[in-house]
Amino acid sequence: MAQLTFQRARTEETKRQRAAAIVEAARSLALDTGVASVTLTGVADRAGVHYSAVRRYFSSHKEVLLHLTAEGWTRWSNTVCAALRDPGPMSPSRVAETLRNGLAADPLFCDLLGYLSPLADVLGQELPVLGHSDARNVLLAACSLAGSHALASRYATSAQPSKWQVF
Repeated sequence: MAQLTFQRARTEETKRQRAAAIVEAARSLALDTGVASVTLTGVADRAGVHYSAVRRYFSSHKEVLLHLTAEGWTRWSNTVCAALRDPGPMSPSRVAETLRNGLAADPLFCDLLGYLSPLADVLGQELPVLGHSDARNVLLAACSLAGSHALASRYATSAQPSKWQVF
């Protein structure tokens, strides 16, 4: 990965560049070594910045992973929505195949989804009133909301809304 050419991110533009470089470093590290191996130190090394610079943007490696999961959810939902817009008869098997193919095409997102359970453990420890099951549901809902815009657009523009029963 290329080293960043600026020292301290002072302007809004350089702060955006720094944040994007950190996220890209985390993505690259997760793809190379797996989501479970991502640490803030590893992200900092990959981005070519000091650990404290990463901490200005993300409080923990879990926050970085949640960010990547939200991006993955958006990518996946956009892929699924685009495939479902293709002409052809709509059937449960087509929807299931489209969902499966969308996941198969994005192994990083699959790895990130698998990491939600340890994140739920941490959230459950921080908010004991939730417990593990509710903490996992909160995380799934948060990740789902990240991709909800694309899915909402699909439902809103459907020529036959009665075929798009959510429940």
